[in-house]
Amino acid sequence: VEHSVKIASALRISPFVIGLILVSIGTDLPEIVNSIISCAVGHADIELGDSLGSVLTQMTLV
Repeated sequence: VEHSVKIASALRISPFVIGLILVSIGTDLPEIVNSIISCAVGHADIELGDSLGSVLTQMTLV
């Protein structure tokens, strides 16, 4: 938290905006990694399902 406040003040951005960015990256990072690995091993169907599920879940809950 302290570092994000320092980053926000250095970039002259609201700490709220920095928090939103960090939360969105933190919640989507597992899906991004899963999608990359699935595509790398040739399972595009898993990647598509994971991406669609992630988008639908975030649209519903957030």
